[in-house]
Amino acid sequence: MIPGVTASVRGPSAVAAVLDTKFLIAGFDTWNNEALVLLSPDGVTWQYRCPSPGEFDTLYGAAYCPGLNRWIVVGWGGNTNDGVIYYSDDNGSTWAGGASSFTGITGNTRYFGVCWTGTGFIAVGIRQTTGLPVVVVSADGLSWTEKTSDPATAGQWFRVAGGTGLAVAAGQNAAASAPRVMTSADDGDTWTSRSVTTGFGNIPNDAAVKTAGTKAITVGSGGSNSIKKIQSSPTGVTWTAQDSSPTTGIYWYGSCWSEFLSKFFIVGSDINTGTIPKVNASADGDTWAAKTLTIAEEFFPLAVAAATADGAIVACGVDPHFNDPRMAVSTDGGDNWTQVFPPADLEFEPGNPGPFNMNLNHVAAK
Repeated sequence: MIPGVTASVRGPSAVAAVLDTKFLIAGFDTWNNEALVLLSPDGVTWQYRCPSPGEFDTLYGAAYCPGLNRWIVVGWGGNTNDGVIYYSDDNGSTWAGGASSFTGITGNTRYFGVCWTGTGFIAVGIRQTTGLPVVVVSADGLSWTEKTSDPATAGQWFRVAGGTGLAVAAGQNAAASAPRVMTSADDGDTWTSRSVTTGFGNIPNDAAVKTAGTKAITVGSGGSNSIKKIQSSPTGVTWTAQDSSPTTGIYWYGSCWSEFLSKFFIVGSDINTGTIPKVNASADGDTWAAKTLTIAEEFFPLAVAAATADGAIVACGVDPHFNDPRMAVSTDGGDNWTQVFPPADLEFEPGNPGPFNMNLNHVAAK
């Protein structure tokens, strides 16, 4: 086995614990047909866990609460056909939780996004039986309560982001033809639908909010090359379309705010090829500059996260042709990026998914 990735037999008890998990990736192990998380102290070395062996779960979102030192992952349970929420208090080594049969939450949900606002968790998704969007909130990640989405009509939420006094959810209507954005000023208890900028890409895939809650962005895809696919707002009420770099031809899928660097970062791909990854950075959410992502293989980034204690940033996604996992890291403030996973000639022990059997859906940082 080469340095850089620790493999193991299945099950968290068989793996040495990561002492300080800074980055966590949530996804799906296509080899064993079950949930996976990847843990890293630096964005370079990674370890594999399965939070729910034998449950056939798929994880779509992850978040971290620093006060509780608690990681949350959310998704959908293959055995239960219901939303799942798992939590870990030991840096991702072991997990508890499962189907979201909490007080006030009805079943048949599927969660795609989750965030920590500074005082609470918010998770979003869709109710599969009705096609209606779902929002649930929790102070601790253990007890959850459903809230009313706005609008409460057919559609779904893909991602949610939050800071002090401002949370933003991004999604689409049931026909996948119109974008949706809603905001909350009270940690997700009540929500207000917001008008999306005219000409904005028709699918807002992700949102990011400054820790102080003083600026928000959403990024999207769809529409023609000339349609702007970033929008920003100082309060979440009124949104303005912004140019990326390059200004056209990019679909944006992931976004984050780096408190350490005081910058937003977004990741996406050239829509003409689907294989050329792009990274942009902005100090204000309005003016964006391209950064350098050096890779040896094709890479379709889906998510990005920045550590709060230093300038490390991780982007994760797939090879669009073979659906193989891809991961890149920046340790110089987002100026330059290097592919770090999967490394060449990696061998995993029996029972692990191996380097080419992972869907990396979302990355979170602490």
